[in-house]
Amino acid sequence: MVEHEPSDETLAALARRHGVAAGRVRPLPRGVANHVFLLGDDLVLRIPRGERFLPDLVKEAAVIPVARRAGVRAPEVADFDATRERVGVPYMVLARVRGVELSDLAPDGAARALREVGRELARLHRLSPDTAPELPGVPVDDVTADPWTLIAGLHAEGWIDAEAARLLGLLRFFTSPPPHPWAELA
Repeated sequence: MVEHEPSDETLAALARRHGVAAGRVRPLPRGVANHVFLLGDDLVLRIPRGERFLPDLVKEAAVIPVARRAGVRAPEVADFDATRERVGVPYMVLARVRGVELSDLAPDGAARALREVGRELARLHRLSPDTAPELPGVPVDDVTADPWTLIAGLHAEGWIDAEAARLLGLLRFFTSPPPHPWAELA
């Protein structure tokens, strides 16, 4: 995969565009799909690492405002440029959302946070082509597909790492009935 690496000049220009001095651009750990930078204290810049990741950024730019209107707490899109004129690839600037690491929370705080994540996911998953018709370019998943095959494919293609695949695979225990306690003895 040919990777796109933003130059210091590009980063400085994008920072200026958002009223941030070039010296206040700081890299964050990059994700699988994006280079990520803080622009000052309040903005996050995401630039796809390569061509194969462009459709996902374009999809996110369309989905985030719809999710926000549905009540999902998601960062506001401050800027999205699909023209490729400034960076050579589409890029997105999001309002920074501050938080804490889940591992830094006390057990009861972590449990509350996970329940809230579940509520947010439920809000998001109530959206459909019928309730969010302004998303015609966003593909609809085949709900009949085997999720375990999907997880294995995402891992094999490099979209998720082995640990994420393993953790997602644990969901299997929540989706199928538990075996009878004496099943092993039969």
